[in-house]
Amino acid sequence: MIGIFIIVESWLNDRANNRTRGKVLSLYMFITFFGFAIGNLLLNISNPIQYEPFILISLLFSIALIPILLTKRKPPKFKKMTSIKVKDLFKISPFGSFSMFCSGFIFSAIFTLSAVYATTMNLPIFEISILLVSITLAGALFQWPIGYFSDSYDRRIIIILCAMLAIIFCFLSIAFSGASFDNLFIENMVKFNYFSTTMDKIKLFTFITLLSGMTLPLFSLNLALVNDYIPKEKFVAAGAGLNVIFGLGAMAGPLICSVLMNEFGPNGFFLHFIIFLFFIVVFGIYRVTRRKYEDNPESTFTPLPTDITPVGIELDPTTGADLSNTDKK
Repeated sequence: MIGIFIIVESWLNDRANNRTRGKVLSLYMFITFFGFAIGNLLLNISNPIQYEPFILISLLFSIALIPILLTKRKPPKFKKMTSIKVKDLFKISPFGSFSMFCSGFIFSAIFTLSAVYATTMNLPIFEISILLVSITLAGALFQWPIGYFSDSYDRRIIIILCAMLAIIFCFLSIAFSGASFDNLFIENMVKFNYFSTTMDKIKLFTFITLLSGMTLPLFSLNLALVNDYIPKEKFVAAGAGLNVIFGLGAMAGPLICSVLMNEFGPNGFFLHFIIFLFFIVVFGIYRVTRRKYEDNPESTFTPLPTDITPVGIELDPTTGADLSNTDKK
């Protein structure tokens, strides 16, 4: 999938110019989020334990290849990208890099285990698909208001507030899932028979959606925070390095979350988020007291899809990426 995204984004970069770059990024982000959201509804076409949904996905991939195979345009030429070492990123912005690392643990768990959580809570397939759609759309819609405030105030404070609110929504989700806080840590809860009929699905879905709305913009917030401390020409290189940091956390996220869910029951799903959000809050408060915030007028918050690659980050017009096909008069 990453290979596919890199190829798609390289084509978009090759076709965009400085006048259309922002529009291309916005449209690409909308299509990506829309596809993620609507794709979850395909769960209702056939039982997920059967082979038909996988055949359908294969057919959709094949159909998506047709426009590329029919085009007469020459493929884009890959250009060498500069890079910034991971350790240098931690020196440039310790909190931004650490928060990006923790965000990897959070994002990967949201996108890989949300359906597992819903299934263990005995939700029907239709409700599971609606929950997944809500999670994805919240990640898209909440980016704009949160990004607006992050450009007006200390970005570190916005990240800390988002993490604190997300922790609150985690506890509220546990409360309305039908499990009491005391029961969460009982040893025999691995049997998954502790929740009762008192589950309030509307409130549970609402708080999970709000949880996603607070956490999914963290990727773009962290990227903008690091960009606040570097010159414009290094934005893309910093984005590439932060993708590596994010990926390191994302690889371990589902493993840790699944262990917690196996140990404490389905609500171990939220316990996973609470742990890493708590790390972000504590380290963020520490860094606020150690370093004065420096505003960089060249760095602005840009909503980005969670699957964006270093090639895709070049679509951000604020990076000032030098493209070979820039319009010449």
